[in-house]
Amino acid sequence: MRRLLGFLIILAIAWYGWKHYGGLRAAPANEVVIENATGHSLGRVRLSVGGDEYPAHDSLSDGESITQPFPLASRDGSFRLRWTTPGHDIESEWNGGQVTSGPVRMRHHLQVMSDGGVVWTAQEMAATAK
Repeated sequence: MRRLLGFLIILAIAWYGWKHYGGLRAAPANEVVIENATGHSLGRVRLSVGGDEYPAHDSLSDGESITQPFPLASRDGSFRLRWTTPGHDIESEWNGGQVTSGPVRMRHHLQVMSDGGVVWTAQEMAATAK
């Protein structure tokens, strides 16, 4: 009877690990929130963090925001944000901000303004308990 109970406990632990493996092994990540405060839509919004390119977003309406997670940095770097204005053949670009290496999770907020400038702010993200 003891062996059967021990086997069932091991089986339950193995099943739990199999079903929740992704969540148990998920690496902590930083976030970038890109907010459109221009008064018009943005097209083809592309983000690079420390030289790593992330998938482009086709459009971003005025007042809307998108969140892009990215892994904790292994080296210091900066942001590069590129976008187009629909109806114009001009591509705008912003370089700046600071991503530092280390174990602290950060949320970076990039607010695209009507004059083409970008306001960058960063804050520490609360640690998640597992």
